Amino acid sequence: MTARAFCLKFCFFLLCNSVALLLCRLSFVFAFESPNNKFGIHLAVPDQNDLIAAANLVNSRGGDWGYVTMVMQDDDLDQDKWQNIFDQLRELHLIPLIRLATHLEGESWGRPTADQARTWANFLDSLNWVVKKRYVILFNEPNHASEWGGRVDPASYYEVAEAFIAALKDKNPDFFVLLAALDAAAPHQPPQYESESAFLRPLQDLLPRVDGWASHIYQGGEPFKKDLNLPVFVTEAGLSHAEGVQYDKKLPPAAKIVQPTLSLLQKLVANQRVMAVTPFILNYQAEPFDHFSWQKLNSSDFYPQYAAVQNLPKVAGQPEQIQLFSLESTLPQKLLVDSTYQIPQKIKNLGQATWSLKDDYQLHLILPADQSFTYFFSDFANLKPFQTETFWLHFKTADQHGPVNLKIAVAKNSEVVSNLIDWPVEILPQINLNLTSPRLLARFTSSTDFKLVIYDQDEQVVYIKEKLTAVNGRIKVEGINNLTLDQRYRLVILKEGYLPRQTFLTPGAGENTVVFKPLLPDLKALFSRS
Repeated sequence: MTARAFCLKFCFFLLCNSVALLLCRLSFVFAFESPNNKFGIHLAVPDQNDLIAAANLVNSRGGDWGYVTMVMQDDDLDQDKWQNIFDQLRELHLIPLIRLATHLEGESWGRPTADQARTWANFLDSLNWVVKKRYVILFNEPNHASEWGGRVDPASYYEVAEAFIAALKDKNPDFFVLLAALDAAAPHQPPQYESESAFLRPLQDLLPRVDGWASHIYQGGEPFKKDLNLPVFVTEAGLSHAEGVQYDKKLPPAAKIVQPTLSLLQKLVANQRVMAVTPFILNYQAEPFDHFSWQKLNSSDFYPQYAAVQNLPKVAGQPEQIQLFSLESTLPQKLLVDSTYQIPQKIKNLGQATWSLKDDYQLHLILPADQSFTYFFSDFANLKPFQTETFWLHFKTADQHGPVNLKIAVAKNSEVVSNLIDWPVEILPQINLNLTSPRLLARFTSSTDFKLVIYDQDEQVVYIKEKLTAVNGRIKVEGINNLTLDQRYRLVILKEGYLPRQTFLTPGAGENTVVFKPLLPDLKALFSRS
């Protein structure tokens, strides 16, 4: 074994043992709100192919809602582009960790300034995020001069981070802010490099203001050097397959790191403080990071660690999403007892989740405890955020009249997850109609061959009554149901040998008088019989 190979192997040995020792010493335990899939991957460019490959990696073997770390530059703040990316992440069940960046100025990344914080906050807030928590990392490894305008400057980073924390939290409390991950292996050689401990010293009073700790772990690194009461997001991790750990001399270079990579990820995922691990990097096809790429150069195939991590068992995460909707149509306010209705409801999804029946989403009607209405809604197909769709409520009232306060909501797994839309309804007794037609009905002292058909605004038949009797020129129809008292209906009266007549009515409570024009003889039918 060469001296270099021995050093590499020894570094990895120290890494595994350092992590194991930290796991034993940690006493801070996080209470998870829901199951959390900690597996993730770092992306260079979030194009569709890479997003699909990431989902296939981190949501495999029982996993769901894994993470992706992505870089957002200040010269690429295109709302349509990033909303489209977030929408793809939503469909693939991937949670974004957004690392802010400036732009290259020669060999270094430009240094951000505090007065840019409001612009960033406004842009980030303009996006409909994938989940409720909006994970934002404040730049990258500022203890490297090349990452901070060519010169390490902790005071400058403090000023920038303080402004960004304030701007993001002021814009929306759902922003989950992390300070930049530092290069833990950097030497103390200012102004080009500054050790992690030296760089952090003047930043201590920023730590209580952030929500999490970002960490980079490479050969010999540690996830965290101090007992911070913060959840940890390992946003870069891994080993270079080009240099290779001398794990097995019989294997090609890329295959030598498979087992060390698995060991590292499994130890990190087992740590209760670690919330996500996104190894560096899924796909990088050029220098300087091609030797970290999990995808092979000039190929759609992957190196062995992809399949190895894909085969690890994972957890189905259940991140919280904002569930919000609006009702874009008017609901009837007055219904009749013992009546059946088909009520259209135009629903707009204003939240973060895509509502579908396969994910157990359904519209839900909340009834008072003393009511016994029966109902069902038409099903969700695939209602995405900010889309609108018409649903049908099939609804039957009971025989009890009076005011009722109903509420409409979105439910998942039969539990209400959204806002509530109030629907105050007055249930009234069934109504009566008094029908008259000048000159025609008066001719009949008694006749039982009239028919009444009532159509709603969608031309659906809601009521039919046959063999109606005319008495002294009038027809009385009692106990009419299935109508609402704030909609207009088309009423048609028919009699054999006569052409039908129609009129329109917006019914009121109790008695309603309906006047038809005279029915004219159906001469065509008369002549056809003769």
